[in-house]
Amino acid sequence: MSQTVCTQCGTELSGEERFCPKCGHVVEKETQAQVAAAPKTEMQAQVTAAPEMKTADVSPTVTEQPASGRRGKKLTPLSVVLSILICLVLILLGIGASLTGIVKMSLGETAIETAVGNVELAELKTGQLSGSGQKNETLPQMIYDSIEPGFKEYMPEEEEALEAIEEILEEDFVKDFLAEKTQDYVSDILTGSGDGRIKVKEVTDLIRKNRKKLEDLTQGKYRISDSDIEDVREYLEQNHVLEDLDLSELQDENETAFDLVQNLFSYWMLGLLAGLFVLFVVLLFLANRRFRRSMVYLGISLLLVGAADVTLAIMTGRISGLLNDMLRLGEKFYGALLSPVRTNSFIVGGCTLLVGLLALILPQVFRKKRPAAGR
Repeated sequence: MSQTVCTQCGTELSGEERFCPKCGHVVEKETQAQVAAAPKTEMQAQVTAAPEMKTADVSPTVTEQPASGRRGKKLTPLSVVLSILICLVLILLGIGASLTGIVKMSLGETAIETAVGNVELAELKTGQLSGSGQKNETLPQMIYDSIEPGFKEYMPEEEEALEAIEEILEEDFVKDFLAEKTQDYVSDILTGSGDGRIKVKEVTDLIRKNRKKLEDLTQGKYRISDSDIEDVREYLEQNHVLEDLDLSELQDENETAFDLVQNLFSYWMLGLLAGLFVLFVVLLFLANRRFRRSMVYLGISLLLVGAADVTLAIMTGRISGLLNDMLRLGEKFYGALLSPVRTNSFIVGGCTLLVGLLALILPQVFRKKRPAAGR
């Protein structure tokens, strides 16, 4: 039986086929003889010299390309919904972890000492501490009124005495005492481990340790005795002067809020949030099974977390006002206290935004370079 070759692809034929088994070209009987007689081209000669290919070996080659294309386009509604839900969880975890870390980094002893240095004690009014308005005298005036009359006889006139008290309030031992107590307040709010109140005994001990500086108010004409200090104690207790500065009442009224804050700003919560964030990132990649698509979802999540951190930095002024409404120590005090929070929020938020942008851009860049590398 004579054999011919396909005029389309050069595949060797037995002479009985109507169609080429490789390319499907119609075999015309009139041209078979001509093709058989014609000299073979270089490609045809190579095909003739090669071993005969079976039909079963040829068919997989034809179907490989469509199968590969279908796999790249696979995207189910379930995977999209699951990825969105995971992103929402990542955003919440990211905001919680960054907020906890920012507060932990910011509210240290240095920040508190700076904040206390911004408290204008001479202008602070006792009525502002509770917001009740019932006691609205200045702190120097309150101190002057509590002084034993016998001690006042040796003091200058009231106006001059008030100026001297203002100078005492600016002394380092007063600022150090207030910084220590403020640290206790912050620790009590954030962890529940501090002593958020000023005790009468602490005030009397402060007077006892620094009585020489107080005696200078009388230019050395009066010596402060233990009985004088006892009179101060009785005055503070009878007039409930320090009760407005006790956090226990505020904690009793807002117990749930305080518990939430203390749990949120603990180190174990920071570690838990960070661990869960990593876990959900892994789940995000497993849900998509495509690196580039997973990076897009992750990048969007990080951008939103970074935006929340920057918003916190912008809102610190408003937050200081709200804190001052709860415990009126002056907006300058809270502004200085939250200044590191604002700075660290901008830093953490900016870094998070940068990482989010890189997660969106880098996979696109590598995707564009890949075909060129293939060629």
